[in-house]
Amino acid sequence: MQSKNIIMAATALAVISLVLSAIPLDQASAEEQDYDVDYGSFYSYTLQFVFDGSNAETIEWDFGDGSPVSTEWNPSHTYAEKGTYYVTQTTTNSYNGGSTTVEVYKVSVMGFPIITFDSLGGPQVQEIQQTAYGVPATKPADPVRSGYEFGGWFTSSDLSQEYDWSSDVKRSMTLYAKWTQVSEEVPETFEITFEVDGGSITVPTATADSGASFVLPSYDGEKEGFEFAGWRIGDDILQPGDSVTVTGDVNVTAVWKEASVTPGGDDDEPGDDPGGDEPSGDDSADSEDDGLFEILILLGIVVVMIVLALYAYHVRSNGNGGNRRR
Repeated sequence: MQSKNIIMAATALAVISLVLSAIPLDQASAEEQDYDVDYGSFYSYTLQFVFDGSNAETIEWDFGDGSPVSTEWNPSHTYAEKGTYYVTQTTTNSYNGGSTTVEVYKVSVMGFPIITFDSLGGPQVQEIQQTAYGVPATKPADPVRSGYEFGGWFTSSDLSQEYDWSSDVKRSMTLYAKWTQVSEEVPETFEITFEVDGGSITVPTATADSGASFVLPSYDGEKEGFEFAGWRIGDDILQPGDSVTVTGDVNVTAVWKEASVTPGGDDDEPGDDPGGDEPSGDDSADSEDDGLFEILILLGIVVVMIVLALYAYHVRSNGNGGNRRR
């Protein structure tokens, strides 16, 4: 009888309908036993068994999981759970009086691959449980770490080989994050100075970061003869409450306008004529009183003159009559 060899291969060709536990099952499917060859670990539930011998007339495969024996030469078998299995191959032939050969092979079914992540100081990234063997994994969103720039996922902790996300996943693995520290930009700070231009209250200097906004304050100070009319920045006149974006040092100057005067008010200065050439109401009344007084004086003078004239006439008349009686 010539020697017989078994070629083990994992396959993704079979359609598998399995319910996988969220917790990996690492226990073996059978007790540890003697075996001829350990074919290692397979990250698939379906294995392809290939007989590479010669002169065998019959063959039987016992897959070690309690499933029916197969008499196919190159059977494909799907295991229901992860674990270690001992596959028994029995071959017979009639050469040289006939013989039966039994060989046992150890296989470890690891289930579909799992990709875990070591963020090396970054946030935790959820592992990827593949649902098939030999297909690419879906790349997760890049993690974010304050003060660092993410540089990709690598196959070892020395970050020498970046992982290729287009490659087929045929085993479980751990990927490592690469980070590059970046210098945090410190925003430039600018001064905001206020010039009240004679106002009674000063406004303290303020500061603001470049690109920030500040709101112009109200102003309660006074300036004799003027009213506060706003703030001037450059050629613009703004009002309290307006917002200004800081791009450099800012000089803010108070704007004043002459105060309006109410006619007849206590603030009128002697000689002020707020109404122009038009007399005020009080001036008109005084003028009318003066005119009436002058008229009364004239009438008095006229009356006195009339009385004096009548008296003089009476005296003359009496004198002329006396002369005639003598």
